[in-house]
Amino acid sequence: MRMGRNTHQKQSILNALTSLRGQHPTAEMVYERVSQTIPSLSRATVYRVLNGFAEHGDILQLHIPESGDRYDDVISPHYHLLCNVCKRVVDLAAPRLEEIPLPQNDISGCYITGIELMFLGICSECASKQ
Repeated sequence: MRMGRNTHQKQSILNALTSLRGQHPTAEMVYERVSQTIPSLSRATVYRVLNGFAEHGDILQLHIPESGDRYDDVISPHYHLLCNVCKRVVDLAAPRLEEIPLPQNDISGCYITGIELMFLGICSECASKQ
């Protein structure tokens, strides 16, 4: 964790996120977990700290359409699948894709800084129910 001072609140938020590993929690889920041990902590603080961790590369912030942002404390290279049925986000261990050809900056006038890739499909739990 590189984000400024390592305060008790920041460490508690990171611990809560880690305890929810694999669930890709929302900030609200992290807040609910942390508020069990620090009831005076505000939602705004949890959102601010999580966003700061993500900005500094300490955690991943996943932008999920119609569901809000989710967070992942596993920052090693991996992919995510958004289940079309239950809307869960699942980690996918897969070999890295070859470099995706990006649009030329000079044609569009845009400057590309990165890429986010989310697979859509059906998770193993939902698939086994069908």
